[in-house]
Amino acid sequence: FLHGESVDGFGSFAGDFVPAAALEWNEGDVRKALSRDAAVAHHVWASALTDSAVEDVDVTADRFGVTPTPYGVRPQEGSYPRTGGTMSPMVSRQVIVNPNSERQSAITRVLQAMTSPGFQKRLLRTEGWLPPRKDVFDSAAADETLGAHAQTLRLVGEHALPVPWTPVWEEQMGSIATHVNAVLAREQSPRAGLESLA
Repeated sequence: FLHGESVDGFGSFAGDFVPAAALEWNEGDVRKALSRDAAVAHHVWASALTDSAVEDVDVTADRFGVTPTPYGVRPQEGSYPRTGGTMSPMVSRQVIVNPNSERQSAITRVLQAMTSPGFQKRLLRTEGWLPPRKDVFDSAAADETLGAHAQTLRLVGEHALPVPWTPVWEEQMGSIATHVNAVLAREQSPRAGLESLA
């Protein structure tokens, strides 16, 4: 879609309708493009529907639709367990506790607060972080925050697949992103780009 390619299954639906500038966009750029009606669709985090911290950007659940991806793929079509049908990567935030801290009781209180329903409802409302607690995700508060998209986002949560996270990923993700971006920009062939990562 960047360079007028045709894609199997899309018929004549092809062309230069993804601007090359999109290769340089970050999450803020994506939100601005959607808010200004300069984009039809984007793959974004759920927080894009609720984040109120970005001024002059209106990407809220009452203006935009959401759909799980991949769409229209049957569960039995996956090559590996749980990879067929609707599936989303489960990305989470980790909290690490120093075992040598002299303030273990304070740490315990912080962790208890973070796992409480009230805290997770607030994170959902203010940051758009989908709650890991099912009782919070199924609550009226979640319905109020996510609006018409609550049911779709619950489906995404039910079909989340843990991301294989390793210490090596932190070291290599920048290089991977650089080479994939170069391939998409046609600065490298797909073979050369991927072989350079081997």
